Amino acid sequence: MAASLSKAQLSTRVHVYVDYTLVVLLAFAPALFHLSRGAPRLICYVLAVVHFFVTFASLPPQGVDRSLPLPVHRWLELATAVALAASPWLLAFSHDESDRNFFLGASTVFFVVWLLGATESVTRRR
Repeated sequence: MAASLSKAQLSTRVHVYVDYTLVVLLAFAPALFHLSRGAPRLICYVLAVVHFFVTFASLPPQGVDRSLPLPVHRWLELATAVALAASPWLLAFSHDESDRNFFLGASTVFFVVWLLGATESVTRRR
C-alpha cells in the first residue's frame, strides 16, 4: 500500500496549484455556496488567508527561500481537515445542511491533499 501511495503523490508544482486553488475557493465559498453568516463565513475567510501564507511560506516561488518546512505544511493540512470536519458540530451550525456539507466536503479535499501531497523528498531535486 505504501508503494502505491508514493506513486500517487502530487508533484510539488501540482501541490502548489491545488493549494492556491483551495485559497481562492475558500475566499469565494461563502458567496458560491450561500454559506450562513457568522462562523461558516468567518472560517472560510480566515482559512483562505492563513492557507495562502502557509502555502507561500512552505512552497514558495523559485528564488524565494522556504521559511516553513514542508512537513509542517502537511501536518497543518491534516489538522485543517480534522478541524473542518468537526467545526459544524463544535461551532453549532450542523443544523444547516449547506454549511455542514460544504465543511465536510472541504475537509475531504484537505485530507486528500494531505494524503497525496508533495513530501520533502519529492521537492529536493538537484
